Amino acid sequence: MIIYSIMGNDQSRPAVIKFEHADIYNNSGKKTVADLSIDIRQGDFVYITGAVGIGKTTVIKAIIGAARIQGGKASVFLSDRGRTREYNLRKLKERQIPSLRRKIGVAFQDLSLMTDKSIYENLWSAMRATGWRDRRKIKASILEFRDSNFFNIDKDKKKDADKDFYRTRIDEYSGGQQKLVSIARALITEPDIIIMDEPTNSLAPEQIRTIMTRLRKEDNDNRGTTVIIVTHDQSLPAEYPGRILECRQEDNDTAAVCSWKECPEQQEPSQAYLQDEPAELIVE
Repeated sequence: MIIYSIMGNDQSRPAVIKFEHADIYNNSGKKTVADLSIDIRQGDFVYITGAVGIGKTTVIKAIIGAARIQGGKASVFLSDRGRTREYNLRKLKERQIPSLRRKIGVAFQDLSLMTDKSIYENLWSAMRATGWRDRRKIKASILEFRDSNFFNIDKDKKKDADKDFYRTRIDEYSGGQQKLVSIARALITEPDIIIMDEPTNSLAPEQIRTIMTRLRKEDNDNRGTTVIIVTHDQSLPAEYPGRILECRQEDNDTAAVCSWKECPEQQEPSQAYLQDEPAELIVE
């Protein structure tokens, strides 16, 4: 049985994800997470932690309707034309999944980018797929995102960088650079929920700080975006505090259980974050 608490959870804010004693199964039909009870609220900044292969990714797949749920209750609550719409994940129909995912920005480890397209085209496609129709607003949002320096464009080389932004194929960039594009694609659609699966793997310290600062901004802005980060990096909750859902396995033959744990006391950013040269995405 999971020890359930609402440590750090502001009950005055509306729920966006609520599971009660739910069992989650992976694509092979194996129960991966047992008796999951979580209550995640609008604006929460949540980490899902645990050993590699423990079932962290299965939890987020359940949230987006990509993993089977049995037992208990499981719902996601999203904005829909000024109202709140509940998606019952246990009874979710195939035709409802696109609507569910329009309001959830996800960056998985496999990136899922259109590698034969440019950064601009990847961001444009993501916005169109999630219901954005005004071409001028789409373009303005993409350029605003680029000009925020999320991609660490060298201002001295901005002309060449702009050319790359529109024309260079994604598969010509490094793995770390592609990861930033994948994360940007999840953020730019202005979703209710942002889910990042190991977003800091294989990235330079400055790139990690860029990502986490942006996620903090999404969490703290007026929209009250909910942010969920799957990570095995124990330093992240210390430097960027949030609620922690820890997944663990009692033995090799049982499904994992997940429960809330206390967040470590906030620390100052490490010297490595402060001393490294800024990493570039666009300019090689």
